[in-house]
Amino acid sequence: MSTFADVGPDAQFAREIEWMASTGISTGYDQGGKKVYRPLDPVNRDAMAAFLYRLAGTPPYPAPLVSPFTDVPRGSQFYAEICWLADQGISTGYADATYRPLAPVSREAMAAFMYRFARSPWYAAPTSSPFTDVATSSLFYTEICWLSARGISTGWPDRTYRPGLAVARDAMAAFMYRLRSMPSGESTAAVLFDDATDANLTVGFGHPYAAIRGEDHHTIAGSTFETAISVTLFGADARGSSDHPVPIGARRLTATVAHASATSSASVRFEVVDAASGAVVASARVAPGTTAEIAADVSAVTTARLRATAADTGASTARWAAWGRPLFRR
Repeated sequence: MSTFADVGPDAQFAREIEWMASTGISTGYDQGGKKVYRPLDPVNRDAMAAFLYRLAGTPPYPAPLVSPFTDVPRGSQFYAEICWLADQGISTGYADATYRPLAPVSREAMAAFMYRFARSPWYAAPTSSPFTDVATSSLFYTEICWLSARGISTGWPDRTYRPGLAVARDAMAAFMYRLRSMPSGESTAAVLFDDATDANLTVGFGHPYAAIRGEDHHTIAGSTFETAISVTLFGADARGSSDHPVPIGARRLTATVAHASATSSASVRFEVVDAASGAVVASARVAPGTTAEIAADVSAVTTARLRATAADTGASTARWAAWGRPLFRR
C-alpha cells in the first residue's frame, strides 16, 4: 500500500517515491486528512536542501546565528538544511548573496547539487556531449555528463537533457534513488561508494555521523593507479582511514591531501601506514583550508592505508573534512 494517496502502485517512479517516504527523505503533505506527495509539482530549492540533508543522514549541524544568504533569515523553513548545504559547498547561492529558496530547481542545477553532494568525484567530461541541447561550453556541462554517465539521469528519447526545465518531485525521487543506489566495486571508472563496507574503509568517531565517499580509476598507459577518498566527520575524536592495494611493481606513493573544512579549528594529521605492520611510512599535518603532499616509499608495502585524524586534542567538535588522492607509480 502506498504511503501517499496520490501515488498509486502503477505510477511513474512509484517505487522511488515510496523509498523517499520509507527513508524519511520526504514526508509529503497533509491534505484532507491524507498524505500526498504531489509528484508533478516542481521541487523548490529549499526542499532540495532538505532532501539532500536527509539523504546524508541528517548529520548534527549547529546552524549559524547569521545566515549566509540575505533571503534566508533565521527561522525560515529548512534554515538549518539550507545553511548545511552552503557549508558543505553543495550550493553557493547566487552572486547577489541570495539563495532563492522558493525558486524551482532546474535540471542543470540539480546535476550540480548531486555532483557536489557526491564530493565532486574525479570525472573526465567527454569532448562530445551526450545531449543535443547541452554544449561542451554549457554551464554545469561536466556535472550533467557525470549524471548521465552514472545512470542517474538518462535524458529524453530525443537525446535532449532540457537543462533549464524545473525538476518535478517524482523525477527527483528517481534521481535521488539512483544516486544512493549507484554501483560499487568497479575499477575501470570513477565510482561513488555509499558506505564504509563498499569502500573498504574503517572508521571510528566520537559522534554518530560520518559521510564517507570514495572513488577509484586506473590509468594504464601512464603506469599509474589512482584512488581517492573523502571523509567528513564530526568531533575532535573523529578519524577515518581507507585501504589501497599497492599495484605490483609500484615503488612510490604520492598523496595530495586536503583539509576542506571551513568551520573546524582542528588541524588534520594524514598518515600513510603499512596496513600489515601498522608502521607509519609518511605523514603530514594539514591546517583547515590547506593542502599538502605526502611522498612515501611503498616498494615493500602490500596495502597502503591513508589515515586521517583530528590532530588537535580538545579542539572544537565542529565538522572537519579530509580528502586525499594517493597516486602510485612504478
